Amino acid sequence: MINLSIVIPTYKNWHEICSNFSHYSVFRNRLEILVVDNNEISAVPDVIPDWFKVIHEPRPGSYSARNTGIKNSSSNFIYFTDSDCFLPRSTIELLLKLSEGPCDVYTGPTVIKCEAEINIIVSHDILFAFDYERMRASGSAITANLLVPRRFFDHFGCFNSDTFSGGDVEWTKNYTQYRQIIYRDDLKVFHPPRRTLKELETKVRRVVGGRFKTLSLIK
Repeated sequence: MINLSIVIPTYKNWHEICSNFSHYSVFRNRLEILVVDNNEISAVPDVIPDWFKVIHEPRPGSYSARNTGIKNSSSNFIYFTDSDCFLPRSTIELLLKLSEGPCDVYTGPTVIKCEAEINIIVSHDILFAFDYERMRASGSAITANLLVPRRFFDHFGCFNSDTFSGGDVEWTKNYTQYRQIIYRDDLKVFHPPRRTLKELETKVRRVVGGRFKTLSLIK
């Protein structure tokens, strides 16, 4: 029985998906992995495991891709993460356990994992990229590490697909007007650091652009 759907948007990031998620095959009878190809023209390489479910969403933006994942998932609990995130076995086992319990939204720390030399850009990411305590204090969460019962998307709607950044924070802050998010320190995922100024600049442009877009929509 499939208890959990893991939704992963990607834009040509097939190598990392194979590296980070293929070893979950031991759980394939209890979860499904939905990879949403966000390329304009779908081109799925042969290296993708045949038990992954690959869906094409040509509309640009990871929130468009995640919404398509929601609509094509087949379980009552949907977990969101990124293609470059790594979930340890303990996190998968915890997600499966939580998906059998009460209907609550869960999140946990997204930890920068650095296995190479630390430079100033990496140090910046470690300190500021995923401020878990700040998110806990503000009642928000991000889709690098977010478990949501399907029925809450029926009630609150899907993510704002008109923005390229911040749609997860917008959705979770709307949710916490009515219910509390449960923050689990043991629900950990690992994320590689950005290593160059160009990578950091790309993120900043996306985040700032997303915030302005969200504010304009609210007005």
